[in-house]
Amino acid sequence: MRQPRTASGRTVAAIGALALAVVLIGGSHMPSASAASSSIPAAAAPAPRAIPTPQPSSIAVVRREGGRDALWSVAPAGAAATKLIDLSFRPVRMEASPDGSKLALLRSSGGPRVFVYDIAAGTLKSLSLAPRGVKQVDAFTWRSNRRLIVSGSRAVTSKYALNDRLYAVDVATGTSFWFRKLQGAEPSVAAQAPRLVYVRLTDAGPDPAQPGTRLVSEKLLSLQLVGGSTPKVIARARYSDGFDIRRFRDPRVSPNGRALISSTTRSDVGATYTVRAVATGERLFSKDTQLAGRDVTAWDAQSGRVAFWGIALRAPQATRIYVYDLIVDTLSAGDRYADRTATGLSWAPDGSRLAYTLSAFGNAADLGRLWIVDPATPTPAQVLGAGGLPAWLP
Repeated sequence: MRQPRTASGRTVAAIGALALAVVLIGGSHMPSASAASSSIPAAAAPAPRAIPTPQPSSIAVVRREGGRDALWSVAPAGAAATKLIDLSFRPVRMEASPDGSKLALLRSSGGPRVFVYDIAAGTLKSLSLAPRGVKQVDAFTWRSNRRLIVSGSRAVTSKYALNDRLYAVDVATGTSFWFRKLQGAEPSVAAQAPRLVYVRLTDAGPDPAQPGTRLVSEKLLSLQLVGGSTPKVIARARYSDGFDIRRFRDPRVSPNGRALISSTTRSDVGATYTVRAVATGERLFSKDTQLAGRDVTAWDAQSGRVAFWGIALRAPQATRIYVYDLIVDTLSAGDRYADRTATGLSWAPDGSRLAYTLSAFGNAADLGRLWIVDPATPTPAQVLGAGGLPAWLP
């Protein structure tokens, strides 16, 4: 039986070459597979997302528009503003990393999370301490450009952060651990020295003078961040939890680690700012004020100046921004503002100017307005528009 006739290898090659020549000279109207596929429009690649970049030496602030908060950067020269990112929560605190590349934020509604905005990447990361059993993050400070030290409670919190623990959080990986097994709250790290200052609040048992109330033990502590060091008590106090008072609230250590400022609350409005020597606990300066909100302080990284705010005890009882110079032991006061609460203070990296934000009394939706001033000159402060919780970037 005769087999079907097949083309030889040479015949097949010749036919293929002829077909290729026809296609190249346009003599064939039969579309090839590649030609057919090229007739279908290719899907366009998504355009890369533009990352907002703050101008050099700008100030990061929180602005609220249309019922929503967002991060903005404001340039003091010309007051140009750039929107960085929308926020799904209302921040109550914001602090820049030592190199100014990241912003850490704490939301006002509480919970076990800290948020970190990476300026170069334009991303906002949520870091949870829930795996450590934390139910409420109370405060934080930057240990380095990559690590935060966070104070958090493992129980439902009261008006006193009793038995808080200190945790270290790696902002790149989100991992955390109990930092040196320390118990405490309101941590502050010296930017130029390996030193940590914090407060420890504990229950001290029933108050014998007031049945039904308990005593609170409050200690102010310092720790050198070197191997083998142990915490040192700088100052201590004991009081009844029946009063809304604190003795060493919100300590903030100077960049060189030699001094710290904290506030003592005498009532719901009275507050005394005190500067102490870290080594001995000696009081170096104090100022009695009133507050319509939270105490706020900021050290100048280039000198021994520290800024704080308050309301004068005597008429005219206006809000003022104070600057105390530890080196020359002098106190100066800025312009007077009627019925205002300071929501943030931040020095320029070179110490040339001070940024602060003011909001109206009792207006929770008003995050205030941003001002800058050179405290060393008589030049009036300059307003730069809306904003709160300022953090001056490089």
